[in-house]
Amino acid sequence: MFTDREGYERPQRRGDTCGISLYLALADDAAVDAAHARAVAAGGDEVWAALTSERGNHRSRVVDPGGVERTFGTHRPGEPADSG
Repeated sequence: MFTDREGYERPQRRGDTCGISLYLALADDAAVDAAHARAVAAGGDEVWAALTSERGNHRSRVVDPGGVERTFGTHRPGEPADSG
């Protein structure tokens, strides 16, 4: 997802986003918490600690060492919020 090639510039973050992201829908809150903890332990920069939004999506965000946002959440796009 990133390179150490000379001259490569990582995207700059603006607020809590850099515009290059990956969303991973996980089964439940515990899976989100575990993925977040692994990403931070592997050197990711925490943007959002795991929390549940007002719409019921338990989510977190980490920026990996290459500058790519990794958002972990329980919401599955296209499904109603109450389905998990």
